[in-house]
Amino acid sequence: MRENLLRAGHVCAEKGEPCDAVVVNSCAVTANACAQARQATRRVTKWNGKPFVAVVGCYPQIDPQAVAAIEGVNLVLGTAEKIRIAEFLGNWSQGVHVSDICTFAAYPEARIEGHYGHTRALLKIQEGCNQACAFCIVPQARGTSRRRPLESVVEEAKRFITRGYKEIVLTGTHLDEENVFQTVTALEGVPGLRRLRVSSMDPNEISERLLGLLAFLEKCCRHLHIAVQSGDDGTLERMRRPYDRQDVVSLLERIQGVLGEDVGIGADFLVGFPGEDERAFAHTYRLISEMPFTYLHLFPFSPRPSTAAFAMRPVFPQAMVRERLKALKELGERKRKEFQERFIDREVEVLVEHRCEKGKDRLTGLTDNYLRVSFEGPEAIQGRLAKILITGQEDARLIGRVKA
Repeated sequence: MRENLLRAGHVCAEKGEPCDAVVVNSCAVTANACAQARQATRRVTKWNGKPFVAVVGCYPQIDPQAVAAIEGVNLVLGTAEKIRIAEFLGNWSQGVHVSDICTFAAYPEARIEGHYGHTRALLKIQEGCNQACAFCIVPQARGTSRRRPLESVVEEAKRFITRGYKEIVLTGTHLDEENVFQTVTALEGVPGLRRLRVSSMDPNEISERLLGLLAFLEKCCRHLHIAVQSGDDGTLERMRRPYDRQDVVSLLERIQGVLGEDVGIGADFLVGFPGEDERAFAHTYRLISEMPFTYLHLFPFSPRPSTAAFAMRPVFPQAMVRERLKALKELGERKRKEFQERFIDREVEVLVEHRCEKGKDRLTGLTDNYLRVSFEGPEAIQGRLAKILITGQEDARLIGRVKA
């Protein structure tokens, strides 16, 4: 959207500067995300000068009238319409423009040149999801699964590399095995690409074939993020997830066996799903304790209207959910630190970011297996790959120094 507006002759104002229009790009994956979108929208409608306010994305897609009812909102665009933001703002169009996203069969192409303020380039290869998990509103907000044409993916990757990006991250709403396999194979031969990373995938989409490819190709990062959600078979079944606990265990063993013990393995877990009793939660806790996860993304269950889980019972008190989240967060931090300790006194390669560590005069970056490293060094190496000797740990990151 930003690049479309710039190409149409608009200028992006910096934070705090006067502006003619504000675009609020919204999420709807949780009730809290929708609340944050409403709060952000109400804030900008009160700005001096009363700018034109457009609210776009997933929240308008699932509840356009709720967004349109916010005082001061001029324009409401759904998921399909938001990539035409320059067209709508060019005419100062008003009203609600939200189509039925589930009728779209083609991938929504939107040419971009780079990622403003980011060191790694996110390359989206897919949109939508057909899985219909009990808790998830994403299919209603993003539509059915559509793959991006491979030629378009390769073309965009080449543009990113031309603009100096060293790492490309493949993203999508639901990455399937065949699409990732074909894309990784196609991008491996693109000149100038140094790192290729795959973002979140479901356990049932990570095959022996795909693992073998990631291990064989030198550019592929030793890192996978897996949307596990639960370690309890009954909970997984009610969630409508197409695998069980043993499938996850077997997958994690195969990942380490193929990609090595230094592989970074992140995971999503949903806490407080209806019917997840103490025994079920204990199964999840034990799975995390016993398996080689290196970091966790934790989410409380959020009842979303029009999903199967919305009417499921029993629903647990928020205080209980918060306690479980706290327990898993502490466990995840222990797992992270244990993994980090392996790399003290070892040399790692870091993609140095185009910014310093927040609040400190140190550079920061990521290893290929997704370890955050902070170190002192010259600004000249920002955006480049650098060899770093790890000397210790600090909070959730490693500390090191640039190798001469």
